[in-house]
Amino acid sequence: MVYFISLGPGDISMLTCEARDVLASVCVVIASGKRTTELVRRVCAKAELIEMDITMSSDRCAAMVEYDRICSLIESRASSHDLAVVVEGDCSVYASVHYVMDMLADKGYEVRQLPGVPSFVAAAAQAGISLVCQDESLVVLPGSLSSVSQMADTTVVMKLSRCEDYVKHLMSSSTADSMEFHYFENVCMPNSFYSKNVRGIMSRKFPYFSLMIIKKKR
Repeated sequence: MVYFISLGPGDISMLTCEARDVLASVCVVIASGKRTTELVRRVCAKAELIEMDITMSSDRCAAMVEYDRICSLIESRASSHDLAVVVEGDCSVYASVHYVMDMLADKGYEVRQLPGVPSFVAAAAQAGISLVCQDESLVVLPGSLSSVSQMADTTVVMKLSRCEDYVKHLMSSSTADSMEFHYFENVCMPNSFYSKNVRGIMSRKFPYFSLMIIKKKR
């Protein structure tokens, strides 16, 4: 069995009970990046922990080569042990590792996906806001907000640094008074930051781990 475990936004207390149980039972855990590895090490003391580097690339050919490499690494260790691959956030929300999951399934491996808390859900909880209610609509965008027409009653913009110029333009436009802007960095991490002050948000450089929840006022 190869488990793909969603870790949530990075706070160890937000791991599901199921994720903790599986991490305690597997022999090998594969994690990406120092932050993820350190989180897993706090929960999973007995398993062999393998840290891998995943190169982020918009070049799909290069990305597929990377996925093949990761798949080969998993195959080399999964033949004799149950194994877990851990992912920040949720495996089903803009997670590159899902391509690896599909590749393994096509090769006949038994794979199982464990859900986690997406960062924008944790962000809404941190801010004490409701994402949607009654008949409101919700849209989640992967750093591609480029027009007001894309927006729903609530719009979540992930990978915010990719569309920083347009978001700041929107915040300074004549339509901004009809919207609430909730800005987050490093949700649930020790260096997390949240603000709904437009002037303060405008002065910041949006890092990779940032997101925004934009709500139309009713």
